[in-house]
Amino acid sequence: MFERFDLQGIRKGTMRQYNKTFAHWEDIIEERRARINSSTWSSEQAQSFLDRMLENGFSNDQINQWSHELFVAGTNTTTTSVVWAMTELVRHKEVMSKIVEEIGREIKSDTMTDSELSKLPYLQACIKEAMRLHPPVPLLLPHMAAETCEVMNYTFLRTPKYLSIFGQWAETLKFGMTLYLSNPKDLLDQKWILKAKTLSYYHLVRGGGCVPECHQVSRVFNFILASLIREFDLALPEDVDPLKLDMNDNLGSL
Repeated sequence: MFERFDLQGIRKGTMRQYNKTFAHWEDIIEERRARINSSTWSSEQAQSFLDRMLENGFSNDQINQWSHELFVAGTNTTTTSVVWAMTELVRHKEVMSKIVEEIGREIKSDTMTDSELSKLPYLQACIKEAMRLHPPVPLLLPHMAAETCEVMNYTFLRTPKYLSIFGQWAETLKFGMTLYLSNPKDLLDQKWILKAKTLSYYHLVRGGGCVPECHQVSRVFNFILASLIREFDLALPEDVDPLKLDMNDNLGSL
């Protein structure tokens, strides 16, 4: 009944934040629009999704809504993954110590860049393991046929046991990186190194869009986690038992 009056100011505050966000790229939109409307422009010069939207006559409001949806869809899952990865690392001090050692050994510059992430294979392996245990979109996990069925002339047999998108590791629910501390050479095993062939991202389709640039998202995830570990000495209080830390999932924005 009182929703339309916005008594708590939630709608007003939300719109204020939206407008601040949209203002950041308004100049870019106008600059690109002027270039596309010039007589020297040709379709072959288009270099981005923004160029294509402007070519097709999208208004500023349409561009703002599309861009906002794409950004939000990517940042929510990235934030969730960072939180879970950091939680697993503070629970396993020996793993955290090895990552700190790796970063200190490989990153010599005062300011770390994303181009240096390839020097941190152990960190990448830990991230992969954390995402195996805590996928940010759990509703995508079940991939099984409850009963034998036929779809578009293809027969799918009943799945005898639960399978996940993580395949061979579906049977274990423990943070596996502690097993690889005694023999670092085991990290050469392809299943632990974060590569496109061993780990893929599922696009989260929402309305007319989906999460863009999965490769970029993975680099941001790596960079955020590496920066946090490098700049802060993160650890649980001494009186907290890591094994008793509450690791139950809660519902989030997705």
